[in-house]
Amino acid sequence: MSAQIAPSAPLSAAEEVAKLIARSRAAQAQIENYTQEQVDLLIRAMVWAVARPGVAEEIAQFTVDETQLGNYDGKFLKIQRKTRATLMDIIDDKSVGIIEELPERNIVKIAKPMGVIGALCPSTNPEATPVIKAISAVKGRNSIVLAPHPRAKRTNKMICDLMRDALVKFGAPAD
Repeated sequence: MSAQIAPSAPLSAAEEVAKLIARSRAAQAQIENYTQEQVDLLIRAMVWAVARPGVAEEIAQFTVDETQLGNYDGKFLKIQRKTRATLMDIIDDKSVGIIEELPERNIVKIAKPMGVIGALCPSTNPEATPVIKAISAVKGRNSIVLAPHPRAKRTNKMICDLMRDALVKFGAPAD
């Protein structure tokens, strides 16, 4: 006689969110002591995973097909320009350790991760928003849970999978 496992009941929305936050918290704990160099390497890898030749074109077409919003050229340019421009805007910013000293006032500012960040991703910009929000979170050694618009959830999943793979390749947790 074989044992049967009763199918588990689907998670409620609150349970699903709690599970995602727990996974995200565990991942964030693994990177909270990363150096500036490690963090900057991760965000470069995340952008490259999405904006590299061949992949950016695929994402642009997939986005237009799924959302029925915008056009291929516009989506491609957003991936190429906005993600890279955001990376260039933040790459030289200090986000680990002492980030500012004001000796005349006896003030030392020390960057500290905040933990898990929740972020919405619109259907109108699903090709760039997840990347920009995710690299901004990781730059501060935080983790992020992205909530995609239903009309763009497959695009967001594709992009998140690419970024997660890039993180794992550099020894960071996927979550």
